[in-house]
Amino acid sequence: MIDLIRLGDTTDHGGEVITASEVMRYGGVRVARKGDEVTLSAPP
Repeated sequence: MIDLIRLGDTTDHGGEVITASEVMRYGGVRVARKGDEVTLSAPP
C-alpha cells in the first residue's frame, strides 16, 4: 500500500486538501505535495 495524500482528502482535524500537483496523479486524482494547501475546520 502506498501512503499518499490526494486532492480532496480530509485531514485528521476535519480540513480538506485544496491544492495538489497538476501532473502527478494516483487513481486519477491529483497527488498533494509538501507545501500544498488545506482548509482549516472550525473549532468545536
